[in-house]
Amino acid sequence: MPDAGDDDVRYGKIRDASKRDDGGCFQEWEKGHEPVSLFMLNSETAAQLTGALELARQAPFGIALTTIGYIWVMKPDCSIWIAVEELALADGIKRRGVPKRRNGQHPASEKKLGHPTLVKGGPARIAGELAIEEISGRFRWMINCSSGRYCYD
Repeated sequence: MPDAGDDDVRYGKIRDASKRDDGGCFQEWEKGHEPVSLFMLNSETAAQLTGALELARQAPFGIALTTIGYIWVMKPDCSIWIAVEELALADGIKRRGVPKRRNGQHPASEKKLGHPTLVKGGPARIAGELAIEEISGRFRWMINCSSGRYCYD
């Protein structure tokens, strides 16, 4: 049976999220929030992600599905957790939701829930982003390890 050191070599060492000036890892708007879309990657959810890729090939779903961004984190036990990159405060009544245009404002300027919210501020091995991209007419899942709070080195 492999030991924990093998996971360190394969997936990266366990690390805490980078700390802010206040000593915590959360932005003010992230405190006490967890994405409502959070799910663990397993055989069932992997099949659903494959289904989303198939659906993306059909208009008008391709346009919609290629505009959704996901964030992911690998926990110390090597389980992978994924969520839509949700808005922390989507409107005046503080309802959380997925980024979309509201009142003519583009969601890129909104405050979003980041990687530490997927693991309640706990440690992780690696984290990044996931999205469906259309490249030369082919739809594919694209993944990166772009997390300023877990992949800072």
